[in-house]
Amino acid sequence: PVYNYGYDACYSYGFYINYFSFTGAGGSALSDPGSGCDGTGYQDRRCIIPPVNIYPSATYTATIGLGTYSPQNVQAWIDFNNDGVFDASETVGGINNMVTSAAFTINIPTGVAPGVYTLRIRSDQNIYEPDYPAIDPCAAYGYGEGQDYAVNVLPGCGLVATSTKTDVLCYGNTGTVTVT
Repeated sequence: PVYNYGYDACYSYGFYINYFSFTGAGGSALSDPGSGCDGTGYQDRRCIIPPVNIYPSATYTATIGLGTYSPQNVQAWIDFNNDGVFDASETVGGINNMVTSAAFTINIPTGVAPGVYTLRIRSDQNIYEPDYPAIDPCAAYGYGEGQDYAVNVLPGCGLVATSTKTDVLCYGNTGTVTVT
C-alpha cells in the first residue's frame, strides 16, 4: 500500500495502526500491541509477529487500535491464492468510521486450502478516502497505514453438513441429536 503523505500521516496527524490482534484456533493468537508507525505508511510484520492458526469456514473477532486521528476506515484481506495480489474477493472484514479502537469480524471462507497466507490490514482517512468494503489494498491514498501479517490455515475437520434427527434413542425415550 502507498500513502502520499506517510510521514505526515504518522508523525503529524496520527493516521496509523497502533495495534492489531485476534485469537485464532486452539488458543493461538496474532498479537501486535503497539506497532506504532514508521513514517512510510506500510509495515511488513510477517517476520516479526508469529502467524496465527485459523480454520476455513470460521469467524474470528479482531481488535484494532489506531493513532490519534479519527475517524478512520479499516479493511482486511487474506491472499488465499498466494499470488501477491489482494483481490476484492479476498476481503475478510472491516469497519467504517472507527474511533481509536474497535472490534470487527474476520470471516474465513469455506474451501480454503491449508497453508500460510498474507493478511493485510489497511486504514484510511474516512473523510477523503473510500469506505469499507471499497478500500483498495494497494492504491495510493493520502493518509493511513497498511500492515501485513501471516496466517496459517489449518485443515478443516471435513464436516460440511448440519442434520437434526428426532427419534427413539433407547428404552422408549425420544430425543434430538444434532450433528454439525
